[in-house]
Amino acid sequence: MLRFSGFSASFSHFRAISAGAIALATILSCSDNTSPTQGLQDGVNSVEVVVPDSLKAALSAQFAASMLNSPIKISANVLAPSSSPVASLSAACGSGNAFAGYEKSKVAFELEATPSIAPAPLFDDGYLEHVPIGFSFSFYGNAHSEVSIYSNGLVMFGPAVSSPTGFFSGDLIPFAGNPNNIIALAWSDWSPQKVAGGIRYETRGQAPNRRFIVQFSNVPEFGGGSGRLTSQLVLNEGSNDITIQTSTLSTTKVGMRITQGIENAAGNQALFDSVQNVVSGVWAPRVKNVFKLTNDAVRFSLISTRDEQAPSITPAADVSVGNDPGLA
Repeated sequence: MLRFSGFSASFSHFRAISAGAIALATILSCSDNTSPTQGLQDGVNSVEVVVPDSLKAALSAQFAASMLNSPIKISANVLAPSSSPVASLSAACGSGNAFAGYEKSKVAFELEATPSIAPAPLFDDGYLEHVPIGFSFSFYGNAHSEVSIYSNGLVMFGPAVSSPTGFFSGDLIPFAGNPNNIIALAWSDWSPQKVAGGIRYETRGQAPNRRFIVQFSNVPEFGGGSGRLTSQLVLNEGSNDITIQTSTLSTTKVGMRITQGIENAAGNQALFDSVQNVVSGVWAPRVKNVFKLTNDAVRFSLISTRDEQAPSITPAADVSVGNDPGLA
C-alpha cells in the first residue's frame, strides 16, 4: 500500500491530467525516500512516500484542473489508469529481489541455546539427509526447505552428495568438484558419533522471523587427538542471513586442514573470512588451512539490490509522455 503525504489519510485514487503526471507519480513510487512501516492490524506493510511541499503543491494544482475522471491505481511497482486512452501505459521499478551476491561481516559472539533435536545414530564420515529447515531459505538466489548435515562440519543444500570419504578433508572453495552448494562451519575430519548429541538442530521462533540452528557440540577430531569443535550455524528467515558462531575450534592432528565459508551450487562463487596466525601475525583465508578459533562469529548477508534499477515507463504508441504541468 502506498500513501502520498499531504493528499489523503488512506490509500488514494489520484486523478491524472497528463501522461507526465503519471510518469512523475511512477517515479515517486520508485523513490529512494520510502520506508516500510509495520504495525498494521492486517499485517500488511505500508510504504510512505515523502514528497516535497513544492512538488505536492504543483501536483495538487494539476489535479484540481483535471477534467478526467480516471482513477490511477498505484503500487510499489506499477502505475496505470484503470480506464482512459492511456490504459496501456505501464511503469515498473526494481523489485529488490535479484541475487547480487553476499557480503561478510564480523558480529558479536552470542550462541543460541543448544538445539533440542539430537538425531541418532551418527556415523563417521556420514550425513543426515532431508533435514527440514522449517521455512523457505534463499541460498545463492535459490529457495530451499531442507538441508543435509555432514558429520565433517558442513551443511549442503539441494540433493545430498554421497562420498566414500565423507569429504573428510577441508578443501578449496570455490572449486567445481564436490561438495558444492554448501555452508562449511568447520569442514574437516570430525567424529560426532563419539559424543552424545554431537550434532543437534532445531527451528525456533514464529513466522516471519524463524531461525534454523545447527550445532556441533564438543565434537572430537578424528584420530583420538584433543582437538574439539563446538560451532553453531544460524539461518534467519526473511533476511536470509547466515551466521557461523564458533565457541571452540582446535586441532592437534598433523595435516588436518579446515575450511569455513559458503559456496554456490556451481562451485564458482564462494565467500570466507580470514584468520591471523598468532605467531607470525600473518593473515590467511579460512580455506584449506590450519587455524584455531575461540568465541568467533561471522555473518554472510545478501547484498541488497533495492532501488538499483531505474524506473522504466512504456507508453502506448499514440501517447506522448511529458512532464509539463500545463499539459492537459
